[in-house]
Amino acid sequence: MDEDKVVGRILASIDSHYVDAPDVRTGHFGYFECIDDRRVADALLAQAEAWLRAKGMTTAHGPLNLNIMMGYRIQTSGFDTDPFLGEPRSPAYYQELLKSAGYKSVSSWSSWNLSRENMQLIDRTMAPVLKKEHAVEIQSFDLHNLDKEIWDFYPLAIDAYRNNYGYAKVEAEELDLYFRPMTQFFSPGTFVRAVDRSGKAVGFTFGYWDMAEAFIAMNGDASKLSLISQFQPKRFLFHTIAINRELQGTTGVYQLMDALTQITIKADAEAMGCLVKKAERTVFDKAGAPTRTYEVFAKELADPS
Repeated sequence: MDEDKVVGRILASIDSHYVDAPDVRTGHFGYFECIDDRRVADALLAQAEAWLRAKGMTTAHGPLNLNIMMGYRIQTSGFDTDPFLGEPRSPAYYQELLKSAGYKSVSSWSSWNLSRENMQLIDRTMAPVLKKEHAVEIQSFDLHNLDKEIWDFYPLAIDAYRNNYGYAKVEAEELDLYFRPMTQFFSPGTFVRAVDRSGKAVGFTFGYWDMAEAFIAMNGDASKLSLISQFQPKRFLFHTIAINRELQGTTGVYQLMDALTQITIKADAEAMGCLVKKAERTVFDKAGAPTRTYEVFAKELADPS
């Protein structure tokens, strides 16, 4: 507080299910908001660090809002772009506030704006691979039977996310709590699984049409919910593509990608390749350099004595 004015906020947290490296105990700070003032940021971060240190943590990571399902990362480039639904947007100065407080980037992600021409190029690039023998069969999840489908999706999701930054094991009920609300933005064919020759589900992908403009127009006013149903989205979001390790590098990956690509091509729409871990190869590279980037930062918590 600055007199009667709120100038920032922060929350320190520890997730007992977070998978740490040996001899590392990681706590998090999240729900971070701050004016462009290093003194305010330093004071907020110092409070979070002191609490984590007192709890025996050796490293602080963030921003991460309790867990990755609730939101994490700050934006580090692409501030002149329009936000997409689910994008971690933040002021450009946040990264400097964190760096000045001794934090360093620990993990990075990228997103791509994909024009119609980019999507056609991606489609042409994948075409020769898709002519080869298919490694999997693509099946749509039943959006009208989510009680069953999310239960079936759970082991696929856990297997896919266990190597991601910030992985913490969750129970099926918890995944349902976080994931089911997202499915209201899915449409037929946008949430699919890959099934191998034995009938085992081995991968999945999902995406959705970008409703960000409608939510911005609502500006938090629930009386304007009709804007959601009236809105005609202009671009499709490629959110997640995952397949079992033994099938990576096979046509299965391209089959999953193609399931969403054809939806975009058929609609003659633009798209976004969303939140890909930096340094991972992706077909989105065909569109050139990423148009936005994001990072999580870390700091070792030295003993103040």
